[in-house]
Amino acid sequence: MNPLTDFPRRKTSGSLLVAYIDTSDGHDALNLGIALARERQVTLKLVSVVSPITPQGFGVQTQDPGYNAIVRKQTQQRLTAALESLPSDISATWHVVEGTDPALALNDAAQELECDLIIVGARSGGLLNRFRIGTVASSLLYTAQVPVALAPQGYSYPGPITGVSALVGPRQGRSDVAAIGLDRAFRREVPLRIITLKISGEDSGVTFEQQLSEAIQDAVSKGRASRITTSGASVQSALQNLSWKEGEVAVLGSARIASEGRLFLGATANRILKHVPVPTIVVPSGYMTLKGGERS
Repeated sequence: MNPLTDFPRRKTSGSLLVAYIDTSDGHDALNLGIALARERQVTLKLVSVVSPITPQGFGVQTQDPGYNAIVRKQTQQRLTAALESLPSDISATWHVVEGTDPALALNDAAQELECDLIIVGARSGGLLNRFRIGTVASSLLYTAQVPVALAPQGYSYPGPITGVSALVGPRQGRSDVAAIGLDRAFRREVPLRIITLKISGEDSGVTFEQQLSEAIQDAVSKGRASRITTSGASVQSALQNLSWKEGEVAVLGSARIASEGRLFLGATANRILKHVPVPTIVVPSGYMTLKGGERS
């Protein structure tokens, strides 16, 4: 048995969902999709959500087939233009879905299209290369059933991905983060960093060293992964000790209270997002594990 490759890995579909709208947010998400797909056998699924409801004022909403047809046609035209703008080495299709709740519609589309990841852009108005989470992204970070990748504002790196950093805190979510980090780094043949955050005054519980799996130990011993511990009085001060390289992505886990198979962004992960300058993937609880089998 090779622990580096034989831990319980999820089967991948080779499809990534890009939540696309013709705004800076959508362009950032598309750019991240391109970077993740580059030099990989991956198809991007560009998905736009249109609402079947037309606001009429006075608190009344009705369905207008004519209006909805116009909106759908315009959306299709924008998606077609987005596809035509893609580099020749990127495979993609577009899809229009209806829904009054964009986050729910995107989550459903990810299931129906069998996508491994939902990619969304950060809301405009934040600092360059930082996250300011919009309504749709925020909803996904508390409900999604597949990992959600957040593209920082102004993201333009063309790919391919150059490294994966799995950020682990003191509690639940470590195995998910380490497993998907190791899996993605192995598939892409890029370095993996396992970064342990130690924040002053926070109870660490069982240390990560006590739960360190054979797979991680094997990856470190073979030079495929490195381990870093960074400490500080706050998440911000701890993260200031780290350097990031172009093309790197970070991985975070869900909170302890997350339901099995669901994503739920915890308070620490939320603070981390505000200070990490690279695209970040947040993983649902139980999505992948280094021991005990994968989620059914």
